[in-house]
Amino acid sequence: MVSFSPEDSFGRDLGGGILFTILFMLSACSISAQDIYYVRFTDKNNNSCSITAPEAFLSPRAIERRRAQHIPIDTYDLPLTDSYVNALLPPAGRLVYKLKWDNAIILKSADTSFAAWAKQFSFVKSISKISGVS
Repeated sequence: MVSFSPEDSFGRDLGGGILFTILFMLSACSISAQDIYYVRFTDKNNNSCSITAPEAFLSPRAIERRRAQHIPIDTYDLPLTDSYVNALLPPAGRLVYKLKWDNAIILKSADTSFAAWAKQFSFVKSISKISGVS
């Protein structure tokens, strides 16, 4: 009986490696698709930080730089409201990025009804699907 076993130029058997690669590719195709969403919030209310105490969320260097350049500390500088972010995370799946000055987050979700579900919250200003990833 003749068996075929692919070999590289050095005579090493490649059969197992090719099989592993094919199985890995097939399993990767079965992973559920995830969509990426850009979610903007309406405000930064109920925030744990306050612009009257910027040392809680800005570095001393950032505060000094703002003083020297006469740039006031305002609500754009506040971190995102944690309760808003946390309310969306369990069904979303994975937080990708926080955008503090945009008052928004980017997240991934395999739940096809995520956008409709997230719109029910009064603190969600808008939600946009950025892309679908397989």
